[in-house]
Amino acid sequence: MKKGLLLAGIILTAAVLAGGLYLSEKQDRELARQSEALAEKAEPLIWEQRERKQELEALEEQLQRQEYGLGSVVIVFTELREEIYTEAYPVLREAGYPAVLAVTDREYPGAEGCISPEQYEELRSAGWEACVRWDGEQPLEGCMEQLREIFAGLQTAVPEAVYISDGGYTASCDTQIREAGFRTVIHHGEDGRAIITLGYEEELWHAGAMPWNQNGVKTTISSAASGGGNLILTVDFQEGPALFEADKFPRLCEHLKRCGENLFVTELSGALDYRREAADSGAVLALVEARQRLLEEIEELEQEIAAIYGRSQ
Repeated sequence: MKKGLLLAGIILTAAVLAGGLYLSEKQDRELARQSEALAEKAEPLIWEQRERKQELEALEEQLQRQEYGLGSVVIVFTELREEIYTEAYPVLREAGYPAVLAVTDREYPGAEGCISPEQYEELRSAGWEACVRWDGEQPLEGCMEQLREIFAGLQTAVPEAVYISDGGYTASCDTQIREAGFRTVIHHGEDGRAIITLGYEEELWHAGAMPWNQNGVKTTISSAASGGGNLILTVDFQEGPALFEADKFPRLCEHLKRCGENLFVTELSGALDYRREAADSGAVLALVEARQRLLEEIEELEQEIAAIYGRSQ
């Protein structure tokens, strides 16, 4: 009797378990079916949202281009050595690139070891410009009187740009620079300033520079090209990453050429004028409005998707 009852209990328990398992599997199938139905309903919205996000990404790039324009590079020779004319100029002339010559009250056209006034005039005729080099320590006005005489003798105006030797710039330099009548100061990222210059400063344009042969310079050039900023590359004739090397310098021009339509090489005044024009034009209103519409559409699609799955936003 007891065995019969035990057997009956086992059978009943098995039946209950089997029935529960069947109901659980049925519920799982129903949940899977419902989940598939929800996914099928949401899929077109998800794809549409992805397309809108891709459109937004492309539009953001277009807006950045409109605001900052193309990338630009300025090559500055920080020492006025004769090798500029004999070795660097032929390479840059072949590439079609101008450059900038840094002049001091000790290194100027006609000084010992420097380019001659005739060479200087030839470079100017080829689109090259000059700037003043300052160490940032001695009073700037103290060397300006002689520099004014030097440029008067060369029958050219005093440049409107000053280059401060690597490590010499601080924000306190700006007062002397403005009082001396300059509108551009070239620094090496001191005082937390960016190396790649975006935008335009009306009162005094701060342009970032790095040595032309420094590690990572190609990446920085590419960043200027993709981001629409300006980069200054310094070249000198002393030891260090800015040292002019005749066998390597052509590779710089080759890399600049490979950046193609996203980058152009110019002189300081050209870079400054281009930044100012880009800043004055600003972003096209239609593009800004299109971006806002895309943002709103993406948000609406997100709400629709959330509603399908019963999520609150």
